[in-house]
Amino acid sequence: MQAFDLSGTLVNIDYNADQLITAIYDAKMIYLPIGAFVIITSQQDNAAMQKAIRAMVNANFPKCERVYFVNGTEQQVIAQKIERLKAIEATEYTDDNRDILAAIRIRLPELKLYVMTSRGRALYK
Repeated sequence: MQAFDLSGTLVNIDYNADQLITAIYDAKMIYLPIGAFVIITSQQDNAAMQKAIRAMVNANFPKCERVYFVNGTEQQVIAQKIERLKAIEATEYTDDNRDILAAIRIRLPELKLYVMTSRGRALYK
């Protein structure tokens, strides 16, 4: 199963916008995965925001099977992402945050990792 981070990986969301919910619906697409996938994203524990993200994902990513939300400190987010990646038996994960990818590589060395850069998706080395 493919897994992706959301913001900075699949879409760009303007988190500084006055109307955050509107900004979520207006997110700009970065990458459209091929085949079935899940999203594991670090977001505020905010029901309205999560509802907007789910609606935006449903409208733009028809092959997304589920959105998982994680939150907390960076270390808590990393631990939760690793836990979720194990639970779904992910075969690959893509994120734009190299610190998160480095931590995942230590705990899940068999997982194929990709980094999203301004030039697109690339194998994380």
